[in-house]
Amino acid sequence: NPVLTPRHFGRNYPIHSVGHADLVQTQTGEWWSVMLGKRYVDGYTLLARETFLAEIRFEERTPVFNPGEGKVLLEQKRPALPWHPFAPKANRDDFDGENLDLRWNFLRTPREKWHHLEKGHLWLKLRPHTLNELSNPSLIAQRIRHHNFIATMSLDFSALTDNELTGMALYRRSTNHYVFSKHKDYLKITRSLGGKTTEVARVPFNKDKVILQAQANGTDLQFYYGDSINSLQPIGSTQTLSVISFEASEGFNGPFVGIYASSNGTPSNNNARINWFDYQGK
Repeated sequence: NPVLTPRHFGRNYPIHSVGHADLVQTQTGEWWSVMLGKRYVDGYTLLARETFLAEIRFEERTPVFNPGEGKVLLEQKRPALPWHPFAPKANRDDFDGENLDLRWNFLRTPREKWHHLEKGHLWLKLRPHTLNELSNPSLIAQRIRHHNFIATMSLDFSALTDNELTGMALYRRSTNHYVFSKHKDYLKITRSLGGKTTEVARVPFNKDKVILQAQANGTDLQFYYGDSINSLQPIGSTQTLSVISFEASEGFNGPFVGIYASSNGTPSNNNARINWFDYQGK
């Protein structure tokens, strides 16, 4: 032991943290292994653990992983089995069902009902909880699954006070996240890194309806906004997605992108309407 490890390949090898392998014999007699691992992008781990595959050959009753290679590969031939694709889910969620799709997650356990679906819209109640706390904020998010992705949302929201906000969050933990939010008469981007929150961009905006977008290409992250999907313009300079990497956040859990609303420590009776949310891997 160990029969499989990436440790002796060093930091320059793109796959690391390999473990939890299972051995499987197919109906054709081949042996394979599935295991977990992570990928580096420019030295950062931007996603959570992913599933990898390796061919197995037994020698003296010991499994040899990818004979001749001895490691998990970025590209791997698949077993000689019939192809069985699963129907992909739509990138865009129009919130037209009776319940939230299973792609969506809450942060910690909700102790009260603060969201509902109605006539093709998702409604979020503004509550005092924030992403910086170890609480259950009004955050509904899905896992980031690609190194290059575009996340876009359409919302209707009118802030009643200066402390109210609704928008998009890219989240890894309470100390490390981005918030792209709509306020009373402006849009704002804040970055939380190591527990320190910094405003990185702000533009005037006084309409109720707005489209917010985040585009990621490796570690590069750019935000956009506009009245329609065809009139988006950038806000602020290019940010770095390394803020929500494993290395910067020391977070075992993976990164999420989703919808966030808060009244920042003050009780509120306000609600935000989310028209749709779209996540596309590139």
